[in-house]
Amino acid sequence: MAQSDKKQTLLLFSALLGLRLALAATLKLSDEEAFYWALSRAPHAGYVGHPPLITWLISASTWLLGSTAFAVRLPGILCVSLGLAVLLRFTARLGWSSGAKTTVLLCLCSPLLLSSGIPAGPDLPLFAFWCALLDQTYIICTTSAAGRKQWIKLGIFAGFALLSKYTAAMAGLAVVLCLLASLHARHTLLTRWPYLSAAVALAIFSPVLFWNAGHNWPSFELQFAAPRAKAHADLTRWALFWLSQFFLIGPALLGGWFVLLRSATKTRATFTIRFLAIWAATPAAVFFLQPLFGPFKVHWALNAYIPVLVYWAKANVEILNRPLVRISVGLGCWLTLISIGSFYFPIPPEVLSLLERQPIAPAHDVANDLNAWPEFANTWQGLPARFLHLTDTRFDDAGSDIFPSHSCQPVAGLLKSRGLAVAKKVQLHLCEPVL
Repeated sequence: MAQSDKKQTLLLFSALLGLRLALAATLKLSDEEAFYWALSRAPHAGYVGHPPLITWLISASTWLLGSTAFAVRLPGILCVSLGLAVLLRFTARLGWSSGAKTTVLLCLCSPLLLSSGIPAGPDLPLFAFWCALLDQTYIICTTSAAGRKQWIKLGIFAGFALLSKYTAAMAGLAVVLCLLASLHARHTLLTRWPYLSAAVALAIFSPVLFWNAGHNWPSFELQFAAPRAKAHADLTRWALFWLSQFFLIGPALLGGWFVLLRSATKTRATFTIRFLAIWAATPAAVFFLQPLFGPFKVHWALNAYIPVLVYWAKANVEILNRPLVRISVGLGCWLTLISIGSFYFPIPPEVLSLLERQPIAPAHDVANDLNAWPEFANTWQGLPARFLHLTDTRFDDAGSDIFPSHSCQPVAGLLKSRGLAVAKKVQLHLCEPVL
C-alpha cells in the first residue's frame, strides 16, 4: 500500500471512530440499550433473549467508567472498529490494500454502518467475530497445510461469535461451504482438525447451553418455536424491508451485494470472489427472506454485506469512477447525514401525522427510542436479570404467552409518547419455567 493510501485509510478510519464516539457520548440510551444495561448489572451465563457476551462487556465497561450512556456503548463501538480493522487486514492479505480506503468510505456512506455501536446490542461483538471468522477461514482455505494453531483460532472465533448471538451458527455453515469449495482445504474435512475446532467453539459456548438446560431452554424457545408459530407471509412487510435496506444500509452496499453474487457465477470467477459470495449469500438466505414471514429489524441482515466491503476494495478507483456507483455513494452520504441528524433533530410527529393523514404509528416515531434512559434506569434498578424479557408493542406480543413453557409476569414497564405520537408500551417480564 502506498504511503498516501495508508494515510487516507487511517484518516477515514479515525473519522469513522470519532463520529461513533461523538454519537455515543451525546445521545440518550434507547429502550433496548437500557435493557442490556439492566441485564449487565447482574451478569449470568445466559439470558432469555440473547447469549451473554454483550452484557458481560457492558458490565465491565460500566464498572470502569460508571453507568453512563457512553460506557454502555463503548464496548460495541470498539467491537465494530476491531471488526473493520480485521477487514482492512484481510484486504491487504488479498493484495487489495490500495482499495482499503474504499472499504472505510463505504462505512461512512452507510447510515447503519456509520452509527454501528448505537444502539448497543449483541450484533456488535458478532460483527467483530464474524469478520475474524471470515479472515481465518480464508487463511485455512488457501493454505495447503494449515496447522493446529489455525484451527484452534477458528474455533475460538466461532465460540465467541456464538456467545454474541445465536445467528452466528450461519457463519459455521459458511465455513463448511468454503472448505468444500477449496481445493486446498477440502480434504481437511476428513481429518481431526475441523472437529477439534468445533469442540473448542462448543466449549466456549457451553455456559449458555448449561444455563438453558437448567431453565427449560427459554432462549431456544424464543428464537425458534415462538416465531414459527406466528409466521405468515406479508408482501408489504417484505417491500418495507427492501426499502429499509436501500435507505439505511445504503445503495452502494445493497447494489454491491448483487454485483458480487453475479461476479461469482461467472466461469472465470476466482476462488476469492466465490469465497466472498458464500459469506454474502449464507446470512442473506435467512435474513433477506425472513421479513416475508415475520417482523424484522434492519440490522439483522448486516453481516450479509461484510463481504461486499471487501469486494469494493478490489474494485477501488476503477469502479468508483462509474457514474451509477458515484451516484450511489453520494446518495448514501446524504442519507447518512439525514439519518444521523434525525437523532438530534427528529421530524416532529405533527409533520409525520400530516404526511400519513392519521395519527402517527409508534413504529415510525424513531425519537421515541431515545428518550427513555432516566426512566428505565430508575425503574429497572435492582430487578433480577436471569429471566427478564423485553417486549415492545411495535414488534412483540406482550403478555403471559411469550413462551408456552414459561409463566411470564410483567414486573416493570413504561408508556411512552411524544407530541401527537401514539404511545408505545414497553414492558419488562419476569419469566419462570412451568414445571
